[in-house]
Amino acid sequence: MPANDIQVGGDHYKRIGGEQHWDRAIRLKFDIFQYQVTKYVERWKDKNGVEDLEKARHFLDKYIEEHRKFGLSEGLVGVTQQPSPIVSQPFTLASDIKKKKK
Repeated sequence: MPANDIQVGGDHYKRIGGEQHWDRAIRLKFDIFQYQVTKYVERWKDKNGVEDLEKARHFLDKYIEEHRKFGLSEGLVGVTQQPSPIVSQPFTLASDIKKKKK
């Protein structure tokens, strides 16, 4: 059974626009911080309320901290002088990893 046919712990992602959050993150090439921030913001009303917004803020604070640590200029978005391996890498599909190894 495909993973998208099952949701553990509710149906909050299925009710938000019809696309699973993880599929959107892969399609949009989110990094780990973008994934976590958007996950908590999207589900906050349907799952854990303000606690999810606090979690989103916590991930956003760490994201900003990482960008500053690795030289992101104030007011700019995207390119760092010395990119963090955590922040700069989008999610990779397992099928893409297999293709690269061949």
